Amino acid sequence: MKKSVLLIILLTALLCSCSLAIKDKGEQDIYFFSCAANYYGTDYRLEGPINDQNFLYDQLRLLCMESGKNMNAVLVTQGTVDEEYKNSSDDISKTVYTSGSGESIELIEDTSFIDLFAQELEFFLTLPDSDDILIFQYSGHGYEDSGDLYLPGGDFTLKRLSQMLGMNDCFQFIILDSCFSGNATGYPSVLDRQSFSDSLKSLFSAGNLKTQKTFILTGSQMNESSFTVEVDEIPLGFLTYYLLDVLGFDFESISPALPQMSVITASTIIEYCKTQDYEEYQHPQNSYNFSDLILFKF
Repeated sequence: MKKSVLLIILLTALLCSCSLAIKDKGEQDIYFFSCAANYYGTDYRLEGPINDQNFLYDQLRLLCMESGKNMNAVLVTQGTVDEEYKNSSDDISKTVYTSGSGESIELIEDTSFIDLFAQELEFFLTLPDSDDILIFQYSGHGYEDSGDLYLPGGDFTLKRLSQMLGMNDCFQFIILDSCFSGNATGYPSVLDRQSFSDSLKSLFSAGNLKTQKTFILTGSQMNESSFTVEVDEIPLGFLTYYLLDVLGFDFESISPALPQMSVITASTIIEYCKTQDYEEYQHPQNSYNFSDLILFKF
């Protein structure tokens, strides 16, 4: 009996200690892959995705520079915005950035958007080392029955996305600001969480290392839409607005800025984004993790 009680105490302590463990790999590079589509010229037009992409891209570049990290980024974009941050065309473009070489932007004319997305992501995933950090962001439509990415030119399933991301065993922070995106986390309800026994199975299951290196944040539950909010008449995804807020973005000057925190972790971002006021429109979800991941230290 005493041995059983002791085993339970040890397992509980292990779970608690794992939940507080923060993996700091020091000189990790940041790899940022972003996909944004505003569906300009269609009945499914969205106002916020390109602003989501551009603002997060600018903010991450500042955070990388101030924390001494190298950043590599690829942005695939359908549409553009005008000086008032509104939709203005249906151009397809690719932006490439590295800390050492700067930025280049290319208009794409002979490749469909969905093919561009798949080709660029497949190549990009060959670049990070296992200790590097990949931040994947999608802003656009999601399918109601599955949460799959609804790209201009076709759908891109969450299963295929997961398989592609699984090509690399680096640390990954996946951000999906799209309708029904909760399908990616496996938690249909804001009240649904793993039981203690399920947690133990997850902790000791085969391949668990990969699970603990992947963090997912979605804009909604699997049966909910994600919405746009206007900040000084600038449309942004509701989730992305709070994501930018916790990262330090200055909405008064509409420019990147340093956060108040000296350390930013994946769990800090997730908990902040999940607990803000979405006016009952949506409920962001996250994958279950026992560990945390330091993204930036200043």
